[in-house]
Amino acid sequence: MQFILKILNNEKKIVVIVFLIEILNLSSLIQAKNLKRLQNKIAFVSNTSGNWELWVMDANGDNKRQLTYTPIDERSPSISTDGKKIVYTTNAGDIWIMDVMTKQTKKLNLELKNINHCRFSPDGKRIIFTVFHEPKMDDSNIWIVDINGVNLRKLVDQRDIQLYPDFHPNGKKIIYSSTIYAPFCVIWHDLWAINLDGTGAERILCNDAANIQAKWSPDGKKIVFASNKTGNMEIWLMDIESKKLKQLTYNPAYDASPCWSPDGEYICFISTDLPGSQTGILLENA
Repeated sequence: MQFILKILNNEKKIVVIVFLIEILNLSSLIQAKNLKRLQNKIAFVSNTSGNWELWVMDANGDNKRQLTYTPIDERSPSISTDGKKIVYTTNAGDIWIMDVMTKQTKKLNLELKNINHCRFSPDGKRIIFTVFHEPKMDDSNIWIVDINGVNLRKLVDQRDIQLYPDFHPNGKKIIYSSTIYAPFCVIWHDLWAINLDGTGAERILCNDAANIQAKWSPDGKKIVFASNKTGNMEIWLMDIESKKLKQLTYNPAYDASPCWSPDGEYICFISTDLPGSQTGILLENA
């Protein structure tokens, strides 16, 4: 059984017992990537059919609908702000765009391979994504392109691996994770921001931890992200101005892939903290 958590007076309380795993009956459900609004849709990928496919459902767990039926794995779905399109990648390293109503898909024919972690811009006109470089795949950068496949350019060109880009609500800059190789084979990820013109690169969080999958709040004042700062991957908030951190989850399991509801009141994330070692989608008050 899944639950919604609400934070009151700094105490975590279960306020609603709901739906998701019993209704969906999924053996593994991961990569919840975009909460359109609480009454609308969540896009995710699931292997409940035996292959990683793209799905959507209402935020209360109703009306789950499989969108893709392919022999390849779909990944990293992102819903456009108007809710009409979903952009996603595949394990073939390509970007696809789907019309939600018609299910028609279009592949972006880019002269790039090994693409992952794609996101729509707030106006739905551009896509940012990660490109891993062959042959070792231990280096990657962030690229940007118009949804029609033109104006392709590298936005972030840093050493080692750059991951999980996401647009600021004003569409003028992005946030992303940058890999740091620490002693004794430890891997950390700092959070960086950069303007869309490639200027103003700034490290905004460095705390000797893996800080990943950061998303700006709708008002741009906070970021939510997953971090193993405590030794376990949990969901955290950071106030941009004060840099104050707040831990939201305290589960013995793996919590990750957070995203905001458009009103900024809820955070959607995946968790393995469910009966039978299942993975599900949780909603939590921000």
